[in-house]
Amino acid sequence: MRGTKILVTVFLLSLLGLLSLEAEDGYRVRQVVFLPPHFYVGDTVELRIKVEPEQGYRIRVPSKYPSESWITFHSIRILSGREDTEIRIEFSPFFAGTRTLPEIRLGDVTLKNIKLHTSSLIEEGKEFAGPMGQVLIPGTRLYVVLLVSILTVIFLIVFPFHARIRRQIERITAGFKAKRPYKNLIRNLTALNKELNKLSSREYYIVLTGEFKQYLSNKTSNPFFSSTTGEITNMASDWLPVDFPSRKLLSVLRRGDLAKFGGKNFSDRRRREDLEGVREMAKFLEGEVE
Repeated sequence: MRGTKILVTVFLLSLLGLLSLEAEDGYRVRQVVFLPPHFYVGDTVELRIKVEPEQGYRIRVPSKYPSESWITFHSIRILSGREDTEIRIEFSPFFAGTRTLPEIRLGDVTLKNIKLHTSSLIEEGKEFAGPMGQVLIPGTRLYVVLLVSILTVIFLIVFPFHARIRRQIERITAGFKAKRPYKNLIRNLTALNKELNKLSSREYYIVLTGEFKQYLSNKTSNPFFSSTTGEITNMASDWLPVDFPSRKLLSVLRRGDLAKFGGKNFSDRRRREDLEGVREMAKFLEGEVE
């Protein structure tokens, strides 16, 4: 039953996305994708919207995000192509049901009429637990005294080592934080691989090279994402390990330029090989770059 409801929800989301593919003032929506497509209250969601701006209209990142009690915007990015522009909006919804995304002013155009559906555990048949029974039994005071005594002993044992424990916790936390860009990249590459047959070479390489340059920017704290292929050629020798396969990186970026700006088409095999090449380069950096 729960699986059926999930399928129905995904179908409704797809239908709402199709209904949103209409012309607005200054642009036309070509594609609306939610990642993940099925999300719940409080989840972090990425909305990717491909639009075709009319001549003379420029799309820019807003200086201020909309403020609503039922949704929080984390980031808005603009990926500009020759024919279309991709808008990436990361947000967290705090409502259940279907609503229209708040209007967002993006330079010369206003993004509007985008529907989103947020699921909830209640909608999927989850029931609240009944009243709990008695937690404390007769003689509870004795157990409380024993518990306090045990906690006191543990505190006295651990306290002399608290500085070392804190450093260890900080090291583990830093490790998780350092791995976050890599995990995001692998997740997005997996999603891209599933869409390979549905995307043109231009659309495919916009995502592939954009995701990898974003990963390099987060990993090295250098502006790879906003740099051209020529600029990255010079940056690679300064910011990447000596034995890093820079030629492979530049080959992928050049093919991306040919697809994005030259209209060149590449075979599915070539695109899949480039995706695996990006994955291998990222694995290499995770082992070499601290």
